[in-house]
Amino acid sequence: MNIFFHKSVIAAHDGSFHTDDVFACATLSLFLEKEKKSFKIIRTRNPNKIKTADFVVDVGAIYNEEKNRFDHHQPGGAGERKNGIPYASFGLVWKKYGKEICENERVAEEIDNILVCSIDAVDNGYELFTKKVKGVMNFSIGDTISFLFNKDEKDSDFLEAVDFAKKILKNIIGSINRSVARRKKVENAYKNSEDKKIIIIEDRVTREDVWLVISKLEEPLFAVFQGLNDDDWKVLANRINMDSFMSRKPMPASWGGLEKENLARITEVPDVIFCHKSLFLAAVKSKEGAIKLAKKALE
Repeated sequence: MNIFFHKSVIAAHDGSFHTDDVFACATLSLFLEKEKKSFKIIRTRNPNKIKTADFVVDVGAIYNEEKNRFDHHQPGGAGERKNGIPYASFGLVWKKYGKEICENERVAEEIDNILVCSIDAVDNGYELFTKKVKGVMNFSIGDTISFLFNKDEKDSDFLEAVDFAKKILKNIIGSINRSVARRKKVENAYKNSEDKKIIIIEDRVTREDVWLVISKLEEPLFAVFQGLNDDDWKVLANRINMDSFMSRKPMPASWGGLEKENLARITEVPDVIFCHKSLFLAAVKSKEGAIKLAKKALE
């Protein structure tokens, strides 16, 4: 007896392709793989093929989430986020399936902010950034895909690009998941710190994890922690906010750029290793030494 299994069809437009439709198809691919469903991707503008496809991205002039139609080229577009960035096909697909792929709403929202929004903005001609240096261009993920894969506008080029985008999505989902878990440890360290000006974190984290938490809090000026693979301890100055590299309270100017004995002589911390010349980071061999250095920086 022959048993026929339905293979889902994802339809995107043919011809030149862009980051938007590549990542939209990559997202749907990850979702269908997670559901253990077979599928194929076709590129067409044939109305009959578009009509019978299970998922349609960036073509067809229809946005209907329930029917898995994810175009944004129709009059009036397909809406915009609260931050004002209009949805392109990637964003529309991510809005529906991102949480299911990530299995975590917070992770899906962060990925929308750091990846999906920027791709949607470019595809919609929405200016996100201002050029500071004349003649110097921003090299984006879209440029990378264009140079690597969009050579002859062939279907095989497109499918290669989709595989590349899938790897990016898998890696960024894993990375953000791990970062969210580490940030919870930073949050707990803040709650348990008696002195809210110096946050002592017993778990291993990255400085980005630390900044993402403490830059939103009023009290912290410094954090003491170990990196993921470091034997030494770090003293990190808190930023004014995540949009600025300026520290709320930089370390003393006399420490900047000094190392070991020269820095130990000034700070009276024997096992100090170095202080960054920009006065936002220092390293010490021991936790006790790092705490002592952070207290010195507060003086």
